[in-house]
Formats: sequence, structure tokens, C-alpha cells
Amino acid sequence: MKDKQLDKINTIYHRSSINMLIFAVGIFSLIWLNFTDGVFTFKLQNQYLDARWVFFFIGLMKIIDMGTGVNAQIIGTSTLWRFEFFTGIILILITLPMNYILTKQMGIVGPAIANLISFTIFNAVRYIFLIKKFKLQPFTKETLYTVILGLSSFYITYLLFNNYQGFAWLVVRSLFFIVLYGSGTLLLKLSPDIMPVWNTLLKKTGIKKGA
Repeated sequence: MKDKQLDKINTIYHRSSINMLIFAVGIFSLIWLNFTDGVFTFKLQNQYLDARWVFFFIGLMKIIDMGTGVNAQIIGTSTLWRFEFFTGIILILITLPMNYILTKQMGIVGPAIANLISFTIFNAVRYIFLIKKFKLQPFTKETLYTVILGLSSFYITYLLFNNYQGFAWLVVRSLFFIVLYGSGTLLLKLSPDIMPVWNTLLKKTGIKKGA
């Protein structure tokens, strides 16, 4: 940022966004697929089922937050770093009253929804700011492909294994999703950082020949 190398910053912005989005969508889908089955399989109290939708909204919040990349770090290292401070204050001013209101109206799901709304607004403001001030934005066509791949892998796995319960099915369901989602990520080459890691793993396991 000091040397105004915006092209390099934009590359970092794109890569951080897609890498974190791939990870966030994958982890969220795995937990959501196995949430109910996990409660019953590990004989947890039925009250844990009430937290299912709490996790859902918090999970969406994290996907949005991680999917927008390192916007906070870019703003924080620029000459306009004060904007990051002010948006932090705005986030608090939105989150606190919204948490209070939605908790009273909706119970334990209220704070999760409040945080989802607050962080969506928070990241949208930073997103618009970076576009206007530096012409930087984190999204590419791979962003859309990742979301579509995640949704498709989730629903295929859900339709095939939703009616089965037990530890074995937790493992099978998880492995099926990982293979489906992971294969799609590799075939679509969603991240330039994933392929070198994958090739290194293939070489180390002897599947692929190379130095």
C-alpha cells in the first residue's frame, strides 16, 4: 500500500477471498449436514437441537465475513485507516440494540440473526468503500462457482444420506461431501493456491511422479 502497488493488493484481495470462502462454505456445509444426526448419535441433550438455527445464521455470517477477504487489513494499512475505526463503531452501534430487540422478540435465535444483519452491513460498507477509493473488490467468477458448487454438493449429499443416522453414516456423509466438493474445487480450479498443494500431496504419496 505504501508503494501504491494496487495490482498486487488486488491479487491478495482476490486470493484471500476465494480461499477463505472455499473453506467457510465447506466447513459450514459439513456441520449443517451432520448437525441433527450428531446430536442423536452422540446422545446429546435434545436442547442442543434448538441451537441448530443459531449455528445456521452464525455460519452464514462467517461465510460473508470470510468471503469478503482481507478488507479490514487493506483499509487498516492505507492512509484512510481511520475509516476502519469508524466502521467498527458503527458495527457496535448497530449490533447492540439489534441484539437486544431481536433477543426479546425471537429468543436465542435473535442474536444470531442480529449479528448476520450487522456484519452484512459492516462488510457491505467496507466493500463499497474499497471500490470507490481504490477500485478494489474481492469477487471473481470463481466466487459464484464456489457458492454454486457448495450448494450443489450440499443438496446432493443431503438427498442421498439425510434419512440415515448413526456414526457410520456421519462418516460416510462427510466423506461423500468432501470428495464431491473437493473434486469440484480442483476440477474448476477455483483457487490458484490449491493446485500446488494438491500436486505436492500427489507427489509425496507417489501417485504423481515429479521432483
